Amino acid sequence: MNESPVSEAFARIVSWDNLLLAYRKAAKGKRGCESAAQFEYQLADNLAELQTDLQQRNYQAGAYTHFYRLF
Repeated sequence: MNESPVSEAFARIVSWDNLLLAYRKAAKGKRGCESAAQFEYQLADNLAELQTDLQQRNYQAGAYTHFYRLF
């Protein structure tokens, strides 16, 4: 039996390749940031944990940080 379109989309979202791509996009311009460096230090472990949390529907987003960029 085929998966529903929602299930297929969710599977693509939580795929390893997609999570790695999302990390790379999120980390862009943040290489000097301590929190980004800490996440990257154990990148594979952190992405695997995130993937598991998403697959099990246990993920909870953290607090947002607002900032202004001055050019």
